[in-house]
Amino acid sequence: MKQTRRTFFKQSLVGGAMLLGAGSLANAAILSPAKSKTLKAVNPFKLGMAGFTFVNFDLDTTLKTLERLDVHYLCIKDFHLPFKSTDDEIRAFHEKCAAHGVTGYGVGPIYMKSEKEIDDGFEYAKRVGVKLIVGVPNYELLPYVDKKVKEYDFHYAIHLHGPDIVTYPDATDVWEHTKNLDPRIGMCFDIGHDLRNNC
Repeated sequence: MKQTRRTFFKQSLVGGAMLLGAGSLANAAILSPAKSKTLKAVNPFKLGMAGFTFVNFDLDTTLKTLERLDVHYLCIKDFHLPFKSTDDEIRAFHEKCAAHGVTGYGVGPIYMKSEKEIDDGFEYAKRVGVKLIVGVPNYELLPYVDKKVKEYDFHYAIHLHGPDIVTYPDATDVWEHTKNLDPRIGMCFDIGHDLRNNC
């Protein structure tokens, strides 16, 4: 079988997940708090969770779950912090997250079908106090997203969603549409959705 970059990544991710899962689950029950802190000190990665993971749970349940899992970063979805939230509501949201050791690192995914929706999404992220938007803009709006990224100095990660929608079905499609745009425009690589493409 010919080894392509795509098959290499797929095999590496599956193999890595199996290795990590087996070792992590076995060790999780026996790690002392001191050893756990030592491991955290040398781990260069900050594990975060997509807000949509908790689409069927309220914010309190979400934060308690993240705290139990020792996950400290959450991509904020509008069902936990609506687009029309006031400054006081945004402040209260961040305070509640902080009480559980969680930081909102970005917002989205936000589907954007017009320049106004892009404007609203960037303003929402600015009010929330993050510099990352996970978004799904229509293809023809990418030049406008490029302009807004430069204007706000934000990062913009395009979310791929697998074969059930036409826009950005896989990583190759995202790359082809963004490779000549501002380097702060990248990809929210959803491994599960990408595997659904049988890539």
